[in-house]
Amino acid sequence: MAVDAGYMPAETAKSFVERYKVCIRAMLPEAIRQKAYTGGGLVSMQLMLVARSKGYDTVPIDSYDKQKFMEAFRISERYVPIMLIAIGINQYMNICLYAQSSIYISIFLKTFLFKTHQESEL
Repeated sequence: MAVDAGYMPAETAKSFVERYKVCIRAMLPEAIRQKAYTGGGLVSMQLMLVARSKGYDTVPIDSYDKQKFMEAFRISERYVPIMLIAIGINQYMNICLYAQSSIYISIFLKTFLFKTHQESEL
């Protein structure tokens, strides 16, 4: 990607990939798995933050049978499921925020009108 976009020379990219392969081969399987969980958690966090910035709500789900999930979606053993993330619009929350805003507006208007009415009587 970086090479195609012109951000990195092809030789530099090739060098990074080769060095990374050497590092991975030297790591224990548990260390590789831990890196996957750490990186996957960071990516998940960023996805949730971006979704929220676009007005969507998210719910991270990590309590599921990962093996059954992998079987159901035919995911290779090569991959490690980190978490599921539900993304959508929380209609209940929108209704609550609307109701809360309406209450604040009503209180403001009643206070403003009451004060204005008192001042006009003076």
